[in-house]
Amino acid sequence: MDELDELELLELLCRRAKDIGKLSGEDLFILYKRFGDRLIQALKAVREGRVRLHVFKPSNRKLWTVIGKHGEYVVFPGALFCGCDNFYFETVRRLKPHLCYHLIAQRIAELLGIYEKEKHSDEEYDFFVASPMWKRNV
Repeated sequence: MDELDELELLELLCRRAKDIGKLSGEDLFILYKRFGDRLIQALKAVREGRVRLHVFKPSNRKLWTVIGKHGEYVVFPGALFCGCDNFYFETVRRLKPHLCYHLIAQRIAELLGIYEKEKHSDEEYDFFVASPMWKRNV
């Protein structure tokens, strides 16, 4: 599994976890070896209910957020983007997308179905994406 990039590894192990309903101890160890403290922070965010799926009606647009240390960050998992500083600086430094703990938490939460779901009107959508770097203060 060492040849897999971070995203491929996370996706593979989360799909396996979805099939059995949990992340096995062995898979957690593999993820920890790759992600270190980012995994610990991600699992804590999932456990504490800080991963949220916002559904806007009537359009049915969906937006993921993860509450972090300094605010609530909008996460675009399909684009591998997070509004946090760690994502920005590590992506610039590496010249490729970086999986911050918010992105890791979102993937784990979505694939295992462990997240808060909130409904909003379409008029509220702009509020979620209007702040600089897609971060809302909470």
